[in-house]
Amino acid sequence: MIWTIAFEAPEESDEDKAAVAYVILNRTQNGRWGDNIKDVVTHPWQFEPWMTKRQDWRDAVLNGEMPDPTAGATHFLNPAVVRQRRGGAALLGTFRRSADRPAYLL
Repeated sequence: MIWTIAFEAPEESDEDKAAVAYVILNRTQNGRWGDNIKDVVTHPWQFEPWMTKRQDWRDAVLNGEMPDPTAGATHFLNPAVVRQRRGGAALLGTFRRSADRPAYLL
């Protein structure tokens, strides 16, 4: 459902994104377009993102056609995003890879 909302209403307000989500949920309850989210969003000619097949990095990852740049990481960190969320405060501690739980630092 998130993919559908992100591509159906990428520049819309949160209220408009919520409207797309509710349309999907309402259709799921109705049953006419399917009885689960996947069937509803992929029902023919209903949501544009699913009507046009785009081969991009998402498909390549899911199909195993793109190598894993994280070397198996189970965590990731984007320092710029964290700093912004903390109002510019510096990050405390370190973020490093380990053999059992690698991390990917952006």
